[in-house]
Amino acid sequence: PEFPAALGEFEDDEEMEYREPDEVYGMANPAPARMFDADGVPLVREFLPDLASGTSRFVAQPRTGNCWHGLYFDIQAKDKPITVTAIRTASSPEGSAPIREDKMNLFIYTCEGSVVGQELVQDAWTLRGEEMGIQLPVVSYGESDPFYGSVPLDTPIKIAKGATVGICLFSSSWRGVILRAKLGEATGWQTGEVTDENDDLSLHAGVLPRNDEAYADTMFTKLFKPVMANAFVGAIEYSLG
Repeated sequence: PEFPAALGEFEDDEEMEYREPDEVYGMANPAPARMFDADGVPLVREFLPDLASGTSRFVAQPRTGNCWHGLYFDIQAKDKPITVTAIRTASSPEGSAPIREDKMNLFIYTCEGSVVGQELVQDAWTLRGEEMGIQLPVVSYGESDPFYGSVPLDTPIKIAKGATVGICLFSSSWRGVILRAKLGEATGWQTGEVTDENDDLSLHAGVLPRNDEAYADTMFTKLFKPVMANAFVGAIEYSLG
């Protein structure tokens, strides 16, 4: 696949911060970044834009997990072929701001078939979009009506009836992509498990890529450890056919 230049934010001792379910649900103000800016001024509520004729939007369940440089996940078409025209997601806040205060680089790759078993197969992946210095909206734990921004996508993603396309989102910031954990159960998501679905498509959990100082040398060669599956958080915009 085509690789971008080194990004370099990962350190060997860097770990994600985790919250227990009761801590997440017990937060008195679960969405401060969507209510006030850094100076305490109330923010104007943002809404997702109107859809083009013939296009649908499927919004996944809200964030309950952490955040990371990126995520592998699957999109599977059901009884009809679909064309994915946009993928929307968000970053994790760092202070009270409506967007990421620092800019990041964001990439999207796809593979034919499920990501399961192909996470470390470099030749399976095709770069489908990239943007340097992007700022996504931020979403905190527990936001019931979040605003998501589009990831860079050069051309629509066509998925045949009953087929699956694997997605890898990757950013240069460890707060770059929000995740959804499987709360309230002894075990978390299993790779490939259905996390969200409607009549037209289903989304499936995937593991986390690893980022370190040699991005071009480690993309699709290493996974974040401990290896764990997470669910995509955001919206998929698509048309049938």
